[in-house]
Amino acid sequence: MERPFRSESDEIIGGVCGGLGPYLNVDPLILRILFVVGAMLNGIGLVVYVLLWIFIPTEETGYDDQEEVISQNVAKMLERIRTLGRDTQQALGGTSARQDGGALLIGLAFIALGVLILMRNFGLLGWIRHLWPLVLIAIGAVMLLNSMEGKE
Repeated sequence: MERPFRSESDEIIGGVCGGLGPYLNVDPLILRILFVVGAMLNGIGLVVYVLLWIFIPTEETGYDDQEEVISQNVAKMLERIRTLGRDTQQALGGTSARQDGGALLIGLAFIALGVLILMRNFGLLGWIRHLWPLVLIAIGAVMLLNSMEGKE
C-alpha cells in the first residue's frame, strides 16, 4: 500500500486534506469539513491536522529521512503562518503590528485566549487556575515599574 503524502497542488493551508483525500479515496473537501468541525468541537481537529502536517511529507520530499521531513515541514508551516498573518494584516487595514502596540497586544490576547480554551478542552486547565493571581500580580508589578521608570 502506498504511503500518504501532502499535496502541493491541492492545498488550502498545508496540503494535508489534498493529499489524504486520494490516499483514503475520499473527497478532500469532506476531510476539510471534518477537520474544521473537529477543531470547533473540542480542538482535536486542529491538533491532528498540525501533527499530520508535521509528519507527512510532500510527494517531492518523500519518506527518505523522517527528521528531514519534520524539519522541512515545520519550516514550511512557519512560513505559511507568516504569509497568512501578513495577508490578514493587509486585509484588516494594513497597519504593522510593530508600529501599532495595540494590535500586538490584541493579537497576543487572542493567542493566549485560544491556548486557554484549548487547554480547557483537553482538561489541562485545573492547575493553571491557581496561577492566575500570581500572573495578574506580576503583570501589574511590571506595568507599575515601567510607568515609574518613565517619570524619573
